[in-house]
Amino acid sequence: MKYRLEVSAEQARILRNACELYSRIGMGQFDRLLDEFDAKWTGEEKELCDRLHVLLTGMPPNAYKSISAAPERFRVAWDLVQIIRKQMYDDSGHVPRGFAPVDSDTPRRQSEHEALAKIERAA
Repeated sequence: MKYRLEVSAEQARILRNACELYSRIGMGQFDRLLDEFDAKWTGEEKELCDRLHVLLTGMPPNAYKSISAAPERFRVAWDLVQIIRKQMYDDSGHVPRGFAPVDSDTPRRQSEHEALAKIERAA
């Protein structure tokens, strides 16, 4: 079964950011949650994130899985990040000078069971 969804540029940006946060949580990057709430990084918040990270991943703080080692659902979300990011970059008309930004990268499938989604600029 397939679905078609038409969104505004702002909705696409929010969807991209939500999928990115979800993917990063799947890689064990729980500290990104505090960034989303504009939280101040005091020792208490950092310690809580570090304890949560160790408890949920079994890895020491600041050690993360790569996206390719994350469970499938997080990799599918990362694929969505890539395709939305690339389309928004292409639609911006930006011409890179020097090194190309990550937004201009061709999406590479990370999921095993889902094809890359298709996206195009609406008329």
